[in-house]
Amino acid sequence: MLSMFIILLQSTQEEWQLVFYISAAIHVVGAVFYCIFADGEIQDWARCYMVDDGVVELGTNGDAKKTPTETELKDAESAKQN
Repeated sequence: MLSMFIILLQSTQEEWQLVFYISAAIHVVGAVFYCIFADGEIQDWARCYMVDDGVVELGTNGDAKKTPTETELKDAESAKQN
């Protein structure tokens, strides 16, 4: 949309260069902002911990939920059938 106002009259090479430079500046500002404020630490909601045979995953509210193993699932299924 910005380019429409810049090249509205003549559409010369200089006008297109200005559009390119403005686009490049917007990209560089965004990249610098990301480099300054980005964080490489794993968040709590993305952590998984191995415990015995299952995996304990931390939910978004901090509650720990244990993922059942195959043996536990089979035991639960057999208990439902009996």
